[in-house]
Amino acid sequence: MDRIMRLALGVFVAMAAAACADTDVEDAGALGDTAGTAPGLAPVPAEQVATDGVTLGVDTLEGAGAYLTDGEGRALYMLEGEPSDSSTCYDACAEEWPPLIPEAGSPRAGAAPVRQGLIGTIQRRDGRTQVTYGGHALYYYHEDRGPGQTSGQDLTDQWGEWYLVTPEGEHLEESGS
Repeated sequence: MDRIMRLALGVFVAMAAAACADTDVEDAGALGDTAGTAPGLAPVPAEQVATDGVTLGVDTLEGAGAYLTDGEGRALYMLEGEPSDSSTCYDACAEEWPPLIPEAGSPRAGAAPVRQGLIGTIQRRDGRTQVTYGGHALYYYHEDRGPGQTSGQDLTDQWGEWYLVTPEGEHLEESGS
């Protein structure tokens, strides 16, 4: 009987893997609006983006300067006025602004100018660990669909003002602001 259960489980896993591998960009509509998304770039999941051992990098926003990214080049944001080393973004806020949650391992700095000494973690009230930088909890913006997209920069909503995070651990101000 145990052998039959293992065989059935193996068949199920193989079928699930085949179904996932057969998904294409047209099927992405079930995940949400992907209009304007380049092929191969998936939207940020509503709940979180989990990565195995987060590596922080940088990109540059023309007219503003360098900002933090995850290892895939996705922009990372902070909530202006959020208490240091804590998160106040839960429920509907976390759907709009998914927290940066590593699956395993410690977050680390990629190439300079990211500073390892500014990277930290906090425990969210649901028990998950969220990455911080310079004491600011890090978030994605749900409308950013991939690397180089920064549509959450200098955005104000019901939760406050959101900014990209600089390698110095501050909010990014666009020139002329």
